[in-house]
Amino acid sequence: MRHAIPTAEEDLQASGSLVFAAGATIGTISLNSGILYSIRSSTEYHFLTDDQELGRITGIHQINEGEIMVTDYLKNCIRVVVRHKGDFKTPVIAGKCDGKGGYIDGKALDSRFENPHRIIASPTVGSFYITEKHRIRILNTLQKTVSTLLKHEFVIQDAKLSPSKEHLFFIDVCHLYRHTIATNTTVLFAGKKAYCGIRDSYMLHEATFLGLKSLLFLNDFTIMMSDARQGHLRIINLCSNTVSTFCLPSQLHEDKSVFISGPKSV
Repeated sequence: MRHAIPTAEEDLQASGSLVFAAGATIGTISLNSGILYSIRSSTEYHFLTDDQELGRITGIHQINEGEIMVTDYLKNCIRVVVRHKGDFKTPVIAGKCDGKGGYIDGKALDSRFENPHRIIASPTVGSFYITEKHRIRILNTLQKTVSTLLKHEFVIQDAKLSPSKEHLFFIDVCHLYRHTIATNTTVLFAGKKAYCGIRDSYMLHEATFLGLKSLLFLNDFTIMMSDARQGHLRIINLCSNTVSTFCLPSQLHEDKSVFISGPKSV
């Protein structure tokens, strides 16, 4: 495969498969056979090819078994990929898809996005959070509108809704933030203000991060974040409010293949 895979999730249409994005391609892969399929015709095997209508897909969200909402990072818009055998439609639902970026709210098709990245379903039916370079926007597919939830000084790398659906957590390269939906307020949740680094800590605001790229809730009380610069996984324990580091196994340095630091409670 020629492109990196920025996002993937369990396929609602085919059990035991993943839907993924790779460049301008949306495809599925069977976890049993390893065979790749194109969404264009998911019942017939053939190698994936790029679709010239799409720019670069970095975020996906399956609305149902037949429709996938995607963020087109390069063309600065939101599309819906309609997956039917022998058919492949990508209607635009928000933004202009002309490659020109910007921050314009209002009617969905008159709005402008700046490198839309991730899609997160909000607690409100028909409403979705769209992460961008320096903002998180709200796309309401029922009212067909786009509005700004928050602005951020640094580039937003990733965002996830908490299991309770009370908070939206998001990261830049050195900090983790928590946005409380009910009060529409944002606070620095983990990381030292104005500092980057690789320090674990018993106190969330004394810990430092260097190259955060993505985050994931492992359960109601544990957040895992990837550090792209260090090759580490950082663990946030919401019960003890502590930060620890976990390194993936390394074939290059077997003596350092397993490394856990930070509070033992994690």
